[in-house]
Amino acid sequence: MSSTIKTGYVNPAPAMYCSLYGHLKEKAVELGYALAVHGSMQRDFDLVAIPWTDEAAEPEILVEALRKICGGFILADGTPAGRWDSVQKKFVGAEVRNPSIKPHGRMAWNIHLGGQPMIDLSVMPRSPIRIPPGPGGKGGDNS
Repeated sequence: MSSTIKTGYVNPAPAMYCSLYGHLKEKAVELGYALAVHGSMQRDFDLVAIPWTDEAAEPEILVEALRKICGGFILADGTPAGRWDSVQKKFVGAEVRNPSIKPHGRMAWNIHLGGQPMIDLSVMPRSPIRIPPGPGGKGGDNS
């Protein structure tokens, strides 16, 4: 039995995230990216942007365009922050990293939507490798 049924609480965040997705995806495609949902949407909205065309915009342009669509805000890199550590039973200081660097060159930004809802946006790097045109004048598959 889920905790939703036990407590009577329904988390409204997933519905909000779903309502945003179409608008965010449309802008991502316009800027040359595919946008995929990754995660449960219970705490935050995990999105991964993958460069899809040779003309894909710089990651910062994509991030700012998506931020504007949802009306969110991004904390400045280096902002003092922290979290409650349930193991140590104390507040642990930290610094915000926007973007934070992840494995394989992925960069991640947190776009805050007010209160607890947040978009955790990862952007995969654009490749410097370009596939030369083959027979018929086509290079890589951009579909």
